[in-house]
Amino acid sequence: MSVGRSFRRVTVACLAMVLLAWPTPAAEQKEERLPRLAVVGRFTLPERVDRTIVDLRWAGKDSIYLADLTGGVIEARLADGLPEIRRVAPPATRVGLPVIRNVAISDKWIVVAHLAKIAWKPVVGGTWQLREQRGYIHEFDIRGDDLVILGFPDIETYDRSPGGIIWQSDLSKGLSHWEMLYEQRGCAGPRRGSTGGGARIVALPPARRLHRCS
Repeated sequence: MSVGRSFRRVTVACLAMVLLAWPTPAAEQKEERLPRLAVVGRFTLPERVDRTIVDLRWAGKDSIYLADLTGGVIEARLADGLPEIRRVAPPATRVGLPVIRNVAISDKWIVVAHLAKIAWKPVVGGTWQLREQRGYIHEFDIRGDDLVILGFPDIETYDRSPGGIIWQSDLSKGLSHWEMLYEQRGCAGPRRGSTGGGARIVALPPARRLHRCS
């Protein structure tokens, strides 16, 4: 299915499907509860952009962020046609990426990526930084300064911890050190260039996520 077709009808939902959510002490004592996905509205993308939107995230109660393959990232209002409110990231080539595949935004940072290339900057002010490595990022999310990826950040890091598929690093420290959060167990490690091994992300109590082999 093409990207355009999958985004032609955008369902704005409670995006519970993130890679990282930090549990509180109280939450750790409760029984595991799977997140629920609730539809709160449906909007149609304009024809001119529905073939190039590759990622979306919540921006606020009445808006979302839309990442365009080559055109950058905008904040769009939840209304017919998803009108643009403001631009939060320039076209991909201006931040050092051939295209944009993923976007994530916290209260401190905006991050865009393609494969293992990651570009980021402070939400307010600052300049774009670029990390170019031979790795593979299937998906990522951020909270505060912490960036968590599904995949592996680079070959050297993966070789130190074979089987690692979820990694965490600190944007304020330039993503200089990666900590492995979870690894594949009981099945072949991922091939370089993919998440490999039939790994899937499933719910992990409490509120984090884990892989399993299939």
